Amino acid sequence: MPTKKINKTEEILDKIFQNFELEVSKKLYEAIILLKPKDINKWSQLLYQSISQYDLRQSLVTKRRQLASKFSWSEAAQKTIEVFEKTLR
Repeated sequence: MPTKKINKTEEILDKIFQNFELEVSKKLYEAIILLKPKDINKWSQLLYQSISQYDLRQSLVTKRRQLASKFSWSEAAQKTIEVFEKTLR
């Protein structure tokens, strides 16, 4: 993947985690894959790799569980309310 895309992805993830006031290891960023919703080729490649490459799948599962442990439903709901309130002001 070109460096420019990696930097853009990191920039997007940094903003998301800052908004949620979470400290997330950059290593866990590898568990997050950003794709354009209508990019059918990328989605199909990702799905194929996830199904066919056991080591990749296990690595993603492990990292995503670590990432998910940083979130709670109540905190996510509270942050969502805060974003809505800021937007409505």
